[in-house]
Amino acid sequence: MAKSMTITPCKRSTRRRTLRGGMETAFGFTNNTNLCYNDSDNIRNRVYECRNSGLTQFPSDIPKGTIKINLYGNKITEIPKSIARFTHLREINLSYNELISIPPEIGKLPKLKILKLTKNNLTSIPPEIGNLTRLKTLELNDNKLITIPPEIGNLYQ
Repeated sequence: MAKSMTITPCKRSTRRRTLRGGMETAFGFTNNTNLCYNDSDNIRNRVYECRNSGLTQFPSDIPKGTIKINLYGNKITEIPKSIARFTHLREINLSYNELISIPPEIGKLPKLKILKLTKNNLTSIPPEIGNLTRLKTLELNDNKLITIPPEIGNLYQ
């Protein structure tokens, strides 16, 4: 069975990249065009990646069954409430964006293991973060956090 992937244009260039499963993809173009890619056809590699692309909104075309979302280094200001539809999501990286808040719906991601939110403008995190019982990595450094909810203690195992 041939492996397929959906590719959409973004703004900057990236380097050659090897995806899980050994598929290598080159994203270098002379017109400085970068590609966001969605490797959702392979059950083991349901990945949506669009790093350093100048995105200002969370993409609406991410398939529901995605297990990893990497939107590192964009200008995204909010995570939509619809994040809860990604019930298979295991990892999300929204570091180096411009997030000002996290919706309570983040707590409805039962399989989430890694949540990276470094270098944003967050002043708080919702108590629902304590519902993420499988969370192993929570990166919140370089934010403007004023308080941390006590429910974060639910994450300790």
